[in-house]
Amino acid sequence: KLSTTEVFQEWARKVQERNLGITGRIFLIDSARSRTGRGNVLKLRVNFLPEIITLYKEVRNFKGLGFRVPLAIVNKAHQANQLYPFAISLIESVRAYERTLDK
Repeated sequence: KLSTTEVFQEWARKVQERNLGITGRIFLIDSARSRTGRGNVLKLRVNFLPEIITLYKEVRNFKGLGFRVPLAIVNKAHQANQLYPFAISLIESVRAYERTLDK
């Protein structure tokens, strides 16, 4: 029989081992190869991991099932949920900017 408590404890351990912090700079600059093959192109990227939103949904589901999620994980998920709309807006703005540059 599958033990849900063991599954939850394994999940909590893995989440605490991963570094899913919401710290650092808002934007990152990535260097990518040019399509023409000459030199590198710099790309602007928003520093927000999609895994953080998955964490928020997992925490919500585990709490709904009656599990006691460690406070550190709950706080991280709550912070991610508060920043999510701003991050998505920035990501879309960067995409629009890049499309404008490509024209």
